[in-house]
Amino acid sequence: MRNPQIIKLFLITALCTSFIFSFSYFGTAAYGKIFSDQSEFDSGTFIGNEDVTGMDKSRALSYISEKQAQWVNETALSMQFQEVTKEVKDIPSFYQFDVEQSISLALSGKKNQLIAKIDEEKLNAILLEILPEFFAEGLDRETLIADLLMYASLLESGNHTIKLQNYLPGDLIEDEVIAESSTKISGKESVINMWAGNEASIEVAPHSQISFLDLAEERGGLQFEADEMSIISSALYKALLNTNFMITERHIGRLLPGYIEPGFEARVDSEKQMDFIFTNPNDHKYVINFQQLDKLLYVSVKGPKTIYTYQPSLKDKQTFKPKTIIQIDAKLPFGQKRIGAEGKEGILINVFRDQLDGAGKIISTEKIAEDFYPPVHEVLIYSLAIKKDKADADPAEIEPENSVSIEDEKSESDDEKSSAEQKPDNKQNETDSNKKTGKNANENDEDLWGLDNEAVK
Repeated sequence: MRNPQIIKLFLITALCTSFIFSFSYFGTAAYGKIFSDQSEFDSGTFIGNEDVTGMDKSRALSYISEKQAQWVNETALSMQFQEVTKEVKDIPSFYQFDVEQSISLALSGKKNQLIAKIDEEKLNAILLEILPEFFAEGLDRETLIADLLMYASLLESGNHTIKLQNYLPGDLIEDEVIAESSTKISGKESVINMWAGNEASIEVAPHSQISFLDLAEERGGLQFEADEMSIISSALYKALLNTNFMITERHIGRLLPGYIEPGFEARVDSEKQMDFIFTNPNDHKYVINFQQLDKLLYVSVKGPKTIYTYQPSLKDKQTFKPKTIIQIDAKLPFGQKRIGAEGKEGILINVFRDQLDGAGKIISTEKIAEDFYPPVHEVLIYSLAIKKDKADADPAEIEPENSVSIEDEKSESDDEKSSAEQKPDNKQNETDSNKKTGKNANENDEDLWGLDNEAVK
């Protein structure tokens, strides 16, 4: 019979060996499962806007690094204040990402942000280009940086515009008159007074469009004639040329009216569907005021002052002299003439708008319109001329029988002269022919008018 002590020793040895083997194998697996980087993220784990569920940290690191590089290529960032916009050109250096730290600190099953920071030196350089010093001092930088980091930490790609006025105190941006103009009323005092006295101001909301015909409809509609509306719209257009407002639609008449200078007319006519439409491109509202001052209509635009100043510029002006047209009137007494229409010069002028910085230097020039008013020809009306022998007639009394311009007469005279110079023999031939036929001509005259000594029947 075997020794019981040997059996017990064998069993103890076997158990110890099994324990040591099992602890070495399963303990290492358990430790790796709990503490190793090879553990997988639970469901619902996000880093930024990217889902890393089921990925281990090594795979998540590679995946998020790829998405971060893609975000840089697909994202455009710009900052805007008033009408000035600056783009952040070097986004990879403007943002500094720490992907490894983001993966290491990510909580499984939670939404985690990608760790990033901003190069504040580059941010300051951009702000100095956009904001005047007075505004830069009141800027809420902490909130601005937090909003800038939000796009990076969530990996939100696309075009992002940061409006800096949202980070300034409301009382820092004050309203003031940024543009004004005045126009002659030209005998329309009662109408202008009705316009200026009835809701004398127009509120233009941010990024909104205004139609002048709609405004006229709100203020009485058919009570305003085309000439009356055109006086008001022209004064408004002249004022808006001193702002960055966009002129969406504008018309002019065939003749330049006496109440406005060339280049500043804005014709409005509801019957002809001629409207004046403008747009406020700014992030602030503006108020347009109308006021009648004696014989003038005064228009002002009030709101936050823009960074740049604007002013109209008229260039390349050309004038065209009118022609003189002669017409015949049978009812007009002999020897008299009258003016049928006054002549007026034609005008061609280009309208530009200059953008100037604080030092008065022109930054850019925008062409607004090219206005052309054709000349109005002068019309002279003469009485009928009596037929006389050209040898006895006064040259001043010989007038053309049909309507013709002086320029056309000169052209015809020059053509005749040129023809005569080229064919000198024709005139001699005609003279000889007249000599031969003179006798026959006299006989014909006697048959028609009778003899000199013949009694009147």
